[in-house]
Amino acid sequence: MGFDANSDGYTNRVYAGDLGGMMWAFEDDDSDLTDSNTGGDGTWRGRKLFNASADGVQRKIFYSPDAVIESDGDMIFFGTGDRANPSGTGVVNRIYAIKNTWADSDTFETLTEDDLMDVTDETYEESSSSDEENWQTTLANSSSWYFRLENTGEKVISSVVVYAGILYFTTYTPDTDEDGNTAEDPCAATGSTGVSRLYAVDYETGQAAYDYSTDTDSDGNTITTRTKADRSTVIGSSIASSPTIAVLSSGTVLYIGVEGGIASETPDEDLSMHRFYWRQVIN
Repeated sequence: MGFDANSDGYTNRVYAGDLGGMMWAFEDDDSDLTDSNTGGDGTWRGRKLFNASADGVQRKIFYSPDAVIESDGDMIFFGTGDRANPSGTGVVNRIYAIKNTWADSDTFETLTEDDLMDVTDETYEESSSSDEENWQTTLANSSSWYFRLENTGEKVISSVVVYAGILYFTTYTPDTDEDGNTAEDPCAATGSTGVSRLYAVDYETGQAAYDYSTDTDSDGNTITTRTKADRSTVIGSSIASSPTIAVLSSGTVLYIGVEGGIASETPDEDLSMHRFYWRQVIN
């Protein structure tokens, strides 16, 4: 079970996923602002926030989500995949973005995919202005978005991270034969060990953040508009690590461990961000 916690001074919040595909939300709310015991009064309340297996297909959540505090609540990001069976191909896994507004617990009902916008096939930049307005309206009226991982057996089996408005995560896709059967043991030291991908998408929409795809049109020209093919890029073989953000004096770098070495990406950053450094001196 993974978790992510944050505090706004008067509320402690924890999010945890389980192997049944349930995302839980817990809150220790100190509503009395005159109470000196800020950060929670020790009385926790919890809820089943989201059920990724509500359609009867078990999607497991092995790793911690990431959480972003928004003006109208929290945004929770996580993926599904069976780490105990990385070569499995029987489940179409997902990446989820869930909006939690901490609605009244007496009336709240656990969210499912029916409450989210399926953006798997959204092309965004290729849409007409009316289509774009329609999907923006649909998204605004949803409890956020999700998309399916479309490679056979593809799964999220590491933690996700949000940085500068972009959601980064890695996936593993086992090697399969033409009939979709697993070809090799993905833990083998040599031979065919599957494919690792890095995804980078806008955390608010699921739109591709970079032009990763090298697809061409009928004339052989590289397609420059961003489509769902631009959401990910192959970074190596075997199971990749979680993305790690390193803020260095030379700039920010995202690192991922893959078989045989380390892959890296230079994240886009909002120019309004300010870096702060400190040095601890011990006499």
